[in-house]
Amino acid sequence: SEALPMNTAAMEAVNDRTMQLTQKNAEGEPGPLSPNVWEVSPDGNTLTVTTTGTTADGEDVHNVEIFDRVQN
Repeated sequence: SEALPMNTAAMEAVNDRTMQLTQKNAEGEPGPLSPNVWEVSPDGNTLTVTTTGTTADGEDVHNVEIFDRVQN
């Protein structure tokens, strides 16, 4: 099956350090890789982005990306 293009994206504050991105298609259904949770560490030096969902082929997805702040 083919995934429909995402038409909307909403970012919601979960708490002081966490936001959740939810994407939906034209029919109002959540995107295949939605939601994404973005969390900043208490010291503000690390951002962790966790993506969960299901691909268009029905495979479960759980990705974790970690970004470190670079100081100049």
